[in-house]
Amino acid sequence: MTKRNEKIAIGIDFGTTNSRICFSFSDGKPEILSIRQLPSVQILPYLPGYLFFPGRNKIIIGEEAKKYYYLKPHRVIKSIKRNLNSVFHIGKHVYTGKEIAKFIFQRLLEELKITFRKEIHSCVLTVPPTFGHEERETLRKALEESAKGHEELKVMLLDEPISAFIAHSEEENIFLKIGEGEKKVLVIDMGGGTTDLAILNCFIRGGKFEVSPLSIWSNLHLGGDDFDKIIASHVIEHLLDKGSSYIENLTESEKIFFWNQVLYESEKAKREFQTPESRARIVINDPAGKKLPPSTFDWEMMSKVCQPLLNEFSESINYVFERAAMKKNDIDTVLLTGGMSRFGILRKAVTDSFGAKIVMGKDPQSAVARGACEYHASILGLIPGVHLPINPVITKALFLKLSGGSLFKILPSCSKLPEKIRIENKLTVPLISSGVLRISLYQGSDDGKDAKCIMGFSAGGKGKLVPGKPLTMEIDVDLNKMISV
Repeated sequence: MTKRNEKIAIGIDFGTTNSRICFSFSDGKPEILSIRQLPSVQILPYLPGYLFFPGRNKIIIGEEAKKYYYLKPHRVIKSIKRNLNSVFHIGKHVYTGKEIAKFIFQRLLEELKITFRKEIHSCVLTVPPTFGHEERETLRKALEESAKGHEELKVMLLDEPISAFIAHSEEENIFLKIGEGEKKVLVIDMGGGTTDLAILNCFIRGGKFEVSPLSIWSNLHLGGDDFDKIIASHVIEHLLDKGSSYIENLTESEKIFFWNQVLYESEKAKREFQTPESRARIVINDPAGKKLPPSTFDWEMMSKVCQPLLNEFSESINYVFERAAMKKNDIDTVLLTGGMSRFGILRKAVTDSFGAKIVMGKDPQSAVARGACEYHASILGLIPGVHLPINPVITKALFLKLSGGSLFKILPSCSKLPEKIRIENKLTVPLISSGVLRISLYQGSDDGKDAKCIMGFSAGGKGKLVPGKPLTMEIDVDLNKMISV
């Protein structure tokens, strides 16, 4: 139990497959919070992102809910981080992505309150770097609104690869290895649902350092779950090739159950592959208990099955270098972290590209939560003399659109995060019959092809806007990369 007035640093990793909380006190030593997997007595250092809705307004979250995904998948929601903007139908109820995120946050904060018996006033929440204004606002509000019993909770956001870098830089003494000067570090953080990448420019002068992202990106549809699915698809193809008519005769609900069964076994098989000598065998039983033809994997076969995803991973790496106008041999150190760093096939792909430059932490799964906690501790001043200066960048390009006009880029991607963006003598008021000008802000890639409207508002009124006159605007961007006009 903590002293009532003792400050506590909190870092929250809201993951696609698992969420973690890390905490520390004045000694600055980060620890991962143990979480009860209610209604069982099991305790784990994480909360699986599965929610089971048994009915009668009950919700089971975590490891116990995960079990029902293979039994009653129609009443389970998972991987909400990939689907924040979606709606979910469970029975007669409809839930938004924000509501599902709130359920998870409430469960996490409940464990915090039970453990420390005190209010939490602030915390650091990690997000994928390519989350734009809308996704960041959704998660921030979901966490703030979940903070019952914690009064007003101030939520600070931190990009996940930056957080992972902070954790491992302390653990592995990366800065001591770099020495004085300027070095480039590539962070590769692949978890269950996303792959986060960052090229960081590290300055160390006189014992002090700062970090500036040169390029930062996320593939929100490439993670451990996708490797499980591609292995499972191979197993089913193998069964069909062996003439297993059993699969073709399944009903739709039976097919879902069977797929989840194969998916579960595929995940277990993936975990076996640590070295080139690794082997795995997947055996599925039909409802009568009869064993279906087994699927066997050696290193070569597993590599072949996963090759399409490894190609996508390689393309993501190339893209982050393209954004920084850099080459792979410009990198001094590669930090490989996240749960998928344990997968030997992925480690080999990284080693083949970068050789002996790779550094791996002792606990890559909890790195993001630990880094967020250490960052929060530095903000709170819990570690005397330690400050972690991160110079954030705007990950997505920012565009402006006037009534009937086209997109006008006002800030390229990977630009240093400004406090204000002042637009002056660059745009003129168009001819509008109503006298009211509609202004919209968009975020997306630099070419604007995937730009998405994040906010819009009207300006002017009768006689207030003169067509052809210069338009002046100021846009504020805070450290959470939240935008206001």
